[in-house]
Amino acid sequence: MQRKNDFKAKWELECGIWITSCCISSNSAESVICLFCCAFGKEELDVGDVCHRKRSKNFQTYTAPWRIDKMKNHNNSMHPTKWAEYQKCTTADKKTYFDTALAVNSEKTYFELNQCKRKEITIEKDIIAVILLKIYCDDEDQQNIQND
Repeated sequence: MQRKNDFKAKWELECGIWITSCCISSNSAESVICLFCCAFGKEELDVGDVCHRKRSKNFQTYTAPWRIDKMKNHNNSMHPTKWAEYQKCTTADKKTYFDTALAVNSEKTYFELNQCKRKEITIEKDIIAVILLKIYCDDEDQQNIQND
């Protein structure tokens, strides 16, 4: 039997992540992104550390199955200074920790617009038919279809 592994909202504050996409039908998280990567980038290695490759500029993302240990391990290895600072913050401080850094980062706009809220609209069948005719048929075809 497989264990149920639903995303828990408390992980957002606990790990410094943000939900980037949700399932429309269940409103559950499908993917999240590391806010440390978005706000501060990955920290440079100390001179004494041996590394054969340059650090990626990509943002870390996660999808199910949700592994909080992987999220924390990423933060500890890629953002050690900021992660240690973040862990000492109170819950109220964690809620505003990224605000200043993300205010100047273009990703903030994306996050503000991408909330997990289901929106449904109803469009009448006749309206859709007209729209499809305009998109896929030229004027002569439209006249022939409407005359039929």
